[in-house]
Amino acid sequence: MPRYVDHDQRKRDILNATCKVLGQGGLSALSFRAVAKELGGSTTLVTHYFGSQAELLDGLAGWLVDDWEADLADLETGVDDPHERLRLFLRWLIPDSEESLLQERARIGLLAERQDRTEAVEMFDIWDRRMRELIRQHLKPIVPKKELEMRVDMIRVMTNGLTFSAIEHPDGWTTDQMWAVLDQSLSDMGLTA
Repeated sequence: MPRYVDHDQRKRDILNATCKVLGQGGLSALSFRAVAKELGGSTTLVTHYFGSQAELLDGLAGWLVDDWEADLADLETGVDDPHERLRLFLRWLIPDSEESLLQERARIGLLAERQDRTEAVEMFDIWDRRMRELIRQHLKPIVPKKELEMRVDMIRVMTNGLTFSAIEHPDGWTTDQMWAVLDQSLSDMGLTA
């Protein structure tokens, strides 16, 4: 009797392994063999679900965005105050766990390959558009329309800066320190209740 395989879970496992490979070695380390090794299986385990590296990266981008959406929905459940929703969202954006740091290292590893790899450019475009949409959604209830796009830019730059700082100096940027900078920035921008 054939054993049951949860194909959605298998894809998530492959994409998680892909993220780990990217986080540890960048795009140059990404191969079906490296992902299969991370999973403890053969390359056919990966190629059964993803036929090319571009498909694998597209799948990763989509998986991360879907994962972000689910995490954020859980985080904001029952929070009605738009200022508090913004604060929770921005704290969520800042990497504060080994998993979130790994995802950000993977993103930064792809950044180095961006100019030479179409699939990396496409992933960054997907991520940036979605992050800007999420920031915009959180700002709309509290920022005048004429200031909205500038505030989106300011918050995108601030959160990216905190993320890069955490990756660059992991021992120097504690979660509490990053959140303090975030809270002060929100206060300085007049985005606190």
